[in-house]
Amino acid sequence: MSNLLVSCIFLVGFSSAFAKMIDVAVYYESLCPDSKAFITKELSKAMDDEKLAAHINLKMYSAGKSSYTLSGKDYNFVCHHGPEECKGNKIHDCAAHLIDNGENSKGLGYNKKTLKMVTCLMANFKKTGDTVDFMIQQCANQTDAWNFASQIKNCSEGDEGTRFLATAVTFTEKLSPQLKSVPTVTFGGVHDVDKSKRAIQDFTAVACEELGGEDAKQLEICSGCLEVLASRSLVLATLILAFFRLRS
Repeated sequence: MSNLLVSCIFLVGFSSAFAKMIDVAVYYESLCPDSKAFITKELSKAMDDEKLAAHINLKMYSAGKSSYTLSGKDYNFVCHHGPEECKGNKIHDCAAHLIDNGENSKGLGYNKKTLKMVTCLMANFKKTGDTVDFMIQQCANQTDAWNFASQIKNCSEGDEGTRFLATAVTFTEKLSPQLKSVPTVTFGGVHDVDKSKRAIQDFTAVACEELGGEDAKQLEICSGCLEVLASRSLVLATLILAFFRLRS
C-alpha cells in the first residue's frame, strides 16, 4: 500500500472522528400536542437523515412546565396537562435512562432506540376518558426495545421514575431565560427563544445553519436550507448597501 493511500485513509478517518457536532436539547411534555407535532414530524424527519444525525448530540427531557414540591421524601408533581401527563413524563424519562443503560448508539451522539421509542410513544398514546394508555409494549416491540418494556413500566410506577422526572424538571428549570413555551429546543446549551421557535417550525434548517461551513455543504438535506440562507443574506446585503447609498 502506497504512503499516499495510507495518508488519505488516515485523513478520512481523522476528519470523521473530529466531525463538527451540534449539542441539541429538547424540552417537551408527553401529552403536549405541539411536542407531539415537533417530535413526530420535524425532529423525526431530520434524524432520519443519517448523515445529518451523525452530527447531532441529542438530549431529551420530558417535563416541560411540570413542577414539584417535597413533603419529607415524597415528591408531589404538578404537570401541565394533568396527572396522566406526569405518568407519561415518567415513562419517557425512564425510557431515556433505561434503554441500553442510557448510552448512545455506537458512533452517534444519541440512542437510536430511545429516539424511536419516544417518537412512537408520542404518536400512539390513546386517551380514554381521564386515563391514557401510552402503548409501552407496542412501541417497545416496534422499536427493537421490546426487552426494556417491563423495566420502563416498573420504573415509571416506582421511585426510580419519580427521581428521573424530578431530574428532568431540575434541568428544565435551569434554562435561562426560563421556559415559557413547550416544546423548547436549545443549541449548544444556549436558550435562544427565537432560534427555538424557528427550530420547532423547521428543525432541519436550523440544524444545518448551526452546522455551517463545509460540513453542511456536504449534506444533501442541507442544500436547500443553505440556498435559502444565502438568498436571504444577499437580499439583506443589497438592502444595507441601498440604505447607505441613499444616505451618502
